[in-house]
Amino acid sequence: MTRSIPLRIIKKRDLVYLESIVTELKQLTGLSIKYIGFTDERWQSNGKLIK
Repeated sequence: MTRSIPLRIIKKRDLVYLESIVTELKQLTGLSIKYIGFTDERWQSNGKLIK
C-alpha cells in the first residue's frame, strides 16, 4: 500500500512560483509529487500539461 502525507501546502496561486519550487525539489530529493486541481493548466517554461 502506498501512502502519502502532504509536507506543505502552497497557497500562493502563481504557476511560475510553483514551477520553481517543483524544479528545485526534484533536483534535491526523490519525492514524488501529486498535482491536484490543475486540469488543462500548463507549465510556463515548456507548455507541457501539469499532471
